[in-house]
Amino acid sequence: QQQQPESDWVRVGLAGCSNLTAAVVTNPVDVVKIRLQIQGEAANRTSSARYAGFIRGLATVVRNEGLRGLYKGVVPSMMRDGGYGAIRVGLYEPVKRLFGETDPANFSLWKKICSGAVTGVLGSAVATPTDLVKVRMQAFESGARYRGTWHAFVSIYAEGGVPALYKGIGPTVARAAVVTATQVPSYDHFKHTMLSRGLLKEGLPLHFLASMFAGLMCAITTSPLDVVKTRVMNQDTVGLRGAAYSNAFSCAAAAIRTEGLTGLYKGFVPNWMRIGPHTVITFMIFEQLRKLRCTMPGGIPDRWEAYNPFKEIISDTHFLAVKVPLKQCYVASMPAHEQFTPSELMNRCKQMKLPLGLVVDLTFTTRYYNPQEFTSQGVKYEKIFVEGHNIPDQKCISRFEAVVNQFRQESPDSVVAVHCTHGVNRTGYMICRYLIDVDGWPAEKAIAAFAEARGFPIERENYLADLRAVAASQQQSKARATIDPPAAVAAEAGGAAVQSANSHDGSWQNQKQSRPKPYDHPASRRKAITGFHGYNGYQPYGVQYNFGYYDSYGNYFGPNYQGQSHHAMATTVIIVAMATEVIIVAMATEVIIVAMATKVINGAIPEINMANREINRTVLLACSVLNWLNCTARCTMHATTGTS
Repeated sequence: QQQQPESDWVRVGLAGCSNLTAAVVTNPVDVVKIRLQIQGEAANRTSSARYAGFIRGLATVVRNEGLRGLYKGVVPSMMRDGGYGAIRVGLYEPVKRLFGETDPANFSLWKKICSGAVTGVLGSAVATPTDLVKVRMQAFESGARYRGTWHAFVSIYAEGGVPALYKGIGPTVARAAVVTATQVPSYDHFKHTMLSRGLLKEGLPLHFLASMFAGLMCAITTSPLDVVKTRVMNQDTVGLRGAAYSNAFSCAAAAIRTEGLTGLYKGFVPNWMRIGPHTVITFMIFEQLRKLRCTMPGGIPDRWEAYNPFKEIISDTHFLAVKVPLKQCYVASMPAHEQFTPSELMNRCKQMKLPLGLVVDLTFTTRYYNPQEFTSQGVKYEKIFVEGHNIPDQKCISRFEAVVNQFRQESPDSVVAVHCTHGVNRTGYMICRYLIDVDGWPAEKAIAAFAEARGFPIERENYLADLRAVAASQQQSKARATIDPPAAVAAEAGGAAVQSANSHDGSWQNQKQSRPKPYDHPASRRKAITGFHGYNGYQPYGVQYNFGYYDSYGNYFGPNYQGQSHHAMATTVIIVAMATEVIIVAMATEVIIVAMATKVINGAIPEINMANREINRTVLLACSVLNWLNCTARCTMHATTGTS
């Protein structure tokens, strides 16, 4: 039975699960962070500084309250993260589409940050009551204020009705906007930059580093707002003292006046130690759940919806680069304009008057559609299993070129549609490689023509580097075609080439050119020819200087050995530059959001009080819902931690 494709609501559910898990794991750090932030504040001068730093604070909680003290407020924390995290992470991609994302490579950081801010505001507006209960339960030792989660909700409501449950919503919303505007785009930006530059591959190491980077950026930009939010939520509204802070700005001003600027960064270390692991757990579990979902029979490919099906035929060729079409059952729940199936591909080609004659499938699976959907309509189909991320091997390249050459002889006026998963990297490499090998195009011309026709450039740097290296190799071969290579080198390369480079006329009909066997670089040979570039009868072979790779012919290409030895340094510079950019933009966003949120919330207080009279009539219903949520959260916690 086929399952429905991953929809926006599925992403929301997966994000909620990952955030809920992260909340359970990081709750002990959150308890210490809350207590460090409230001690010594102007509104609570009677309290002594019992928690001297994160480690001692952790030890103090365990000594006075036991291990259970580290999990105070875990139920409202799970309730809060289950809703707040689900919205801010799960709706990030849909909101990006609302901001006009069509090409992930060209989507600006500003728009990513705005998308994160929007989902952060939505999530925090929903989760503020549970956040308030969490803060108050974590702030004090056992026996203070509340007997449990349900008692906390009832007591806070008794203080001032529904507005009391939304106390501190101004700094909460502002903090959530800045958190999400920093955390999620930082993760997205870091991950895309590392992948596009070929510095890291998709997988757990990339997810871990991107999460830690996002956690650090988030802690730096949001610590002041986190301190303000905690103190506003924790203040009394009944009794002799009353409210100590009229709004977020008065709280920040009081902290600076009595404690200096460092007061706004109280609890920074535990804040980062919570946000860092929380971010790592959230995104790594989220990515793995999405990956698991995508490997299920009904799962659509990750990021498939972010790419357009196709744009136009490549100029002066018969190639059409497309993303993989999917079975109708995969896209049934999608809007009609987003669906892309084999029949849709054929219909669009007819509308554009493109005589589709051959489809070449480069994906590493057969689950996406039935090839008979093409062959039954007279369109030929060829399957070549090409694994992603790595440069295709020579067997795949040779087969692709032979298939296309044969088809061009049989149907010189028909179109060849080529697709991998997204129709960008493997598709771009194979098409450009054909244009270089068979048509004799320069690498830059082929790469630019593909990007223009597809609407998306080849993203993987290792693919681009190999295409340029192959083109340079062929240019050198043509220049040296009149020189007889040394017999020893020719023999070592697998025999003389059966056809010289200058016999290659670049036409579609020039087929099945024999390639020399890949040159195997033994260690002794590399030592003997260090610094020497020779040729092997068809194309030059290189010598390993430091960092580099072998192309699909077995030739080694050291990537510009004078500069690429600083690969690690370049990576560091990129990360520092990204961090600086994110901090500057997020700080500017923070100032704007705080000012706007405070103004809106202060202006809305009379309306909230007026609405409170009507809302009181529905309190019994709301209490029933909260009781159900409380029971559900307790059952979830019991299943997760084994505690009651």
